[in-house]
Amino acid sequence: MKKHLVRIIIAVMLFTLNVGCAGSNPDSESDSKSGSVSAASSSIHIDSNSKQVSVADYGVVADSFESAKANTGALKKLIKSCPEGSTINFSSGKYYFASDRGCISIASKKSLSLVGDNAVIINTSFDPTVPVTDKTYHDSMTVDIYNSENIRIEGLDFDYYRYTQVCGTIVEKDTGKTVIEVDPRFIDGTDKPAITGKEIATAVAVLDKNGAAIYDYCAVDKYDSWLDGNKLYIIGSFGEVGKDAVVRFNISTAPEFYAQAVSSLTVERVHSYSAPGETFFMSGEGNSNFNFKQVIIAPPEGAAWRWGSNVDGIFLNCMRGEVNVIDCKFVGMGDDSLNVHSSAAKVISVDGDKITLNYGYDNSAVNSTWAQKGDVLRIYKEDFAVAATATVAKIKGNVLTVTVTSGAISAGDYVENESLSPRVNVENTTVNGGRARAFLIQTDNVTIKNCTISNLGLAGIIISPDLRRWYEMGPSENIIVSGCTFDNVCAMRSDNCKGAIFTASSHDGWATNNIIHKNITVTGNCFSNISVPALNFNSVDGLTVKNNTYAAGVLPPVTSNCVNTVIE
Repeated sequence: MKKHLVRIIIAVMLFTLNVGCAGSNPDSESDSKSGSVSAASSSIHIDSNSKQVSVADYGVVADSFESAKANTGALKKLIKSCPEGSTINFSSGKYYFASDRGCISIASKKSLSLVGDNAVIINTSFDPTVPVTDKTYHDSMTVDIYNSENIRIEGLDFDYYRYTQVCGTIVEKDTGKTVIEVDPRFIDGTDKPAITGKEIATAVAVLDKNGAAIYDYCAVDKYDSWLDGNKLYIIGSFGEVGKDAVVRFNISTAPEFYAQAVSSLTVERVHSYSAPGETFFMSGEGNSNFNFKQVIIAPPEGAAWRWGSNVDGIFLNCMRGEVNVIDCKFVGMGDDSLNVHSSAAKVISVDGDKITLNYGYDNSAVNSTWAQKGDVLRIYKEDFAVAATATVAKIKGNVLTVTVTSGAISAGDYVENESLSPRVNVENTTVNGGRARAFLIQTDNVTIKNCTISNLGLAGIIISPDLRRWYEMGPSENIIVSGCTFDNVCAMRSDNCKGAIFTASSHDGWATNNIIHKNITVTGNCFSNISVPALNFNSVDGLTVKNNTYAAGVLPPVTSNCVNTVIE
């Protein structure tokens, strides 16, 4: 499902800030306070004292689908011209944009805010009938932020002009074919332009009555499908007759929000209604200190579609500093609501104090920004036995000069940069419905507090690195889960479903003989409607489980290869 991660992580996010067909608002007057814009001008002037700017004064038009291309050009020009400390305001209305490597591109800016007042940003470029290519990939990207600091996005809603999925009920199955009766709103175009049957179906999830995925299927390329009236025919055998299904389109496309080399990002009071890829994909080295407050990733109330995102809600890779997810809501995630990790590097060669590193997932050279001078490295064998520790003295391309502080480094070892393990705080957040997990944790110093997690195909929380498929780091220390409610998770009952909360050494539950996690505390949580053990811990040194409540039928905690445990 995440083949596209390779392309994003190794790509250098350069921006072409071409100006578009922006025109001035004929009803507005320009002066030294508000700045000026001209249809014939290739640039705009904003007085350095102007900190509050309205997009309406600079050629961005609300409630006009025909203005999508012009809006993109005008907004890019405005963002580029804004001085440090500016706030760009969107008044009430729907703002249509045509993505040009992002409908909203923010590059090399400091202290910039985008603030909405009942404003909706709509991406018109994503087309579910067009295959994902290098050219079309970025059409689905709505917000692209690069090499910037102190960026705030507040009070804006985001959506796509076309459907990113179709939902309905399985009414027929025969040899090699499944028939889904589609919600009529997808056919008559009630919410968005009607589907045509030519959409590229790349994944199918079959749901229980509460919206948890109980079967999940993902195509290598696509599933052949066609529409006949209100029935969608898909080649393949999926689920059971009578069950609801979600068919996702083009899930290997770009995310809705992308950030690279961004320091201090705040996303607050933002509602994303749908996303063909990840909603927030913050990847590549250089990101630090992100805050998500009152963020909702969910369809609007009563919408035809059921999932807020086709892939992850918030995907964070190779970050520094701290991540806060406070008072957020995730409804219907195609993958994890929150995934925090760094990328494992593999030692290709050792030459004295120099080690050459490639990424584990695709064997490409690590970025020169994967490490900084002074970073602490932990080196593992494939079974997570610690081989060495080291500090970084110098970086040149993918060759690091290191000072080994313990053990020895060999070709074939895997390397975790411990400096790319942000602290994480998740509070008062709701996750309801979807295919995968609520929180996939692969970092240290994590607090998950007072959250409600329900109706998921896989675990509520998994604490696990992975060197078998995804090459994500790392083993975790100092994890606290308290005051949370878990209901109807692990609904798939697959081999990946080991517990509502479980620790392992790979995402599929594979267990090493080595103890890799440390200091995990699970207290005051409630568990109900779970067919596997509520808690399943492997490879933990320092486990405390106290004052949890288990509803009738929920299996008690299970441990293996754990030491220094307290379970009450």
